[in-house]
Amino acid sequence: EINSDSIKTPGILIKQLLSTPAVLAAIPVYAVSNIGWLIVLSKLNLSVAYPFLASLYIFIPVLSMVFLSESLTLQHWTGIIVIGIGIGVVLSAGLA
Repeated sequence: EINSDSIKTPGILIKQLLSTPAVLAAIPVYAVSNIGWLIVLSKLNLSVAYPFLASLYIFIPVLSMVFLSESLTLQHWTGIIVIGIGIGVVLSAGLA
């Protein structure tokens, strides 16, 4: 368990983090996502590929709503729509 005492001692904190199943599962996921990003960059221009990262601002709240039962306000939905439109505009300019 990570607590305020372990945060004060970096060695203990690292040991506790590396013994946490969620952190251990996240490491290969992070590695695969980086490899995937490198593959995407090898095939697309950065100006086309980079806007896809903004899609995380759409997927994370929506998936949090679906899987974690979090509620999204009108401001959330407005932001999600604006980001989606922005991604569309940037991609249409990049693909033209």
